[in-house]
Amino acid sequence: GSSTQSEPLIASAASLLSRHHVSAPVGEMDHLPELHVASVLSNVESLFHQEQPSHPRSGKCNAIYSSVGPVLIAMNPFADLPLYGSEWVEAYRTADVGDPLPPHCYRTAAEAYQGLRRRGHQAVVICGESGAGKTVTNRKMLEYLCAVAAPKSGQSGANPRAITNSNVLLEAFGNAKTMRNDNSSRFGKLTKLHFNPSANFEVSSCDVDHYLLERSRIVGQAGGERNYHIFYQLLKSDRAKEFGLTGSAQTYWYTLQGGNCEIPGVDDKADFEELCDCMKSAGMS
Repeated sequence: GSSTQSEPLIASAASLLSRHHVSAPVGEMDHLPELHVASVLSNVESLFHQEQPSHPRSGKCNAIYSSVGPVLIAMNPFADLPLYGSEWVEAYRTADVGDPLPPHCYRTAAEAYQGLRRRGHQAVVICGESGAGKTVTNRKMLEYLCAVAAPKSGQSGANPRAITNSNVLLEAFGNAKTMRNDNSSRFGKLTKLHFNPSANFEVSSCDVDHYLLERSRIVGQAGGERNYHIFYQLLKSDRAKEFGLTGSAQTYWYTLQGGNCEIPGVDDKADFEELCDCMKSAGMS
């Protein structure tokens, strides 16, 4: 018989796809015996619980990265893993096409850079829910591209350090503590990294278009959340009095509405000093 909108939809157990247990997880999920939601979830979970190799070629998989076709899947480990740095950048830069390294945000950036050299404009879309790791992924991909395409000594071009340090500036003014994430980006942006074809595709400049900020947070925060990091950093800094700020975050309406203003493990004063250093390296005074 026909069902009405108010009646629940009941499915039999036989019609449901059971979650498939993956005994040997793989980074490239195109190689799974069956590729469907259940097998993907099981594989990602199995990878996540593996010990992360400390060197690029010391393991077949990376714990937080996997892929389906050209799509990179990244998990937020909420911990520092030995996944980044100059050794990893060099490994992915020199990886053989016939013997590729496992999925990694560096690999995605490397593929985009090679596509740029062969075909022209490339775009990488980074998306996910709050706390998924979008901010770190964006930062690490920029670091990789600025490292492999850095202008040669003595030649004109962009300052890669200034480009990567710009993320610190954007995060200070656009990130905040939420109920789900201590460093949640409350903005969307389109970052354009420019390369010079006549100089072997060295990075030449970077700009940000369409910076869409959650402006309502400036005047009001929900319980357990904070305003943007910069307010708390400035209040904790040695320069607060220069701007007539004499109290703590609990003194001002714009910084006390969420309640407890402290984030465990975060030093707002030290972060402000790092921000000032990064602004200087970017040519700001």
